[in-house]
Amino acid sequence: MKNKILPIVAGVLVLIAILVIILIPKDNKTNTTNIAQSESVPKSTTQNNSKVAAPTPVKSSGKLATLDENGNVIINTNDLSENQISFFKYSDNSKIELIAIKGEDGNVRVSLGTCWSCNGSPYAYYTQSGELLQCNNCGLTFPLNVIGVDGTGCHPIMIDESGITKTDTGIVIDKDVLLKNEKLFSNIVAH
Repeated sequence: MKNKILPIVAGVLVLIAILVIILIPKDNKTNTTNIAQSESVPKSTTQNNSKVAAPTPVKSSGKLATLDENGNVIINTNDLSENQISFFKYSDNSKIELIAIKGEDGNVRVSLGTCWSCNGSPYAYYTQSGELLQCNNCGLTFPLNVIGVDGTGCHPIMIDESGITKTDTGIVIDKDVLLKNEKLFSNIVAH
């Protein structure tokens, strides 16, 4: 008897949790807590819980990355700002995008320009919204200092540290580390 009741109780609890999530009114100013301690601000979500409309593709304000003779990416600290994200496209025939910023410590902070949660969506890329990094798929926002920091969910994907070499003027990112992540960008339409 216990073996039959336990799965039923678990199913009922899951159903109740789903209903609570669906029925709680959403407020665009409500803070959510995740690893990045971000604020959830879906652009198209309204009080009546209507579906989030697909975002309009945004042309990247990025530029082609500077490559060394081996195809590795060079990012110079002097080319970055502490309050403005720089977007770098790996090459003309690649969809890989990097987001970089100068950290408060003066060092380059860099991540891939997509995330694990939204990846697969054509809108799984970031833009800067004021002093925040915003996912164009789900609308989550993050402080700019999450760039280059390990995280999960909609957090920007950190580049494997073994593929990043610090130099006197910035960093060099190994092309092989980037190319192994190229599939993450295959569906992205705007950047």
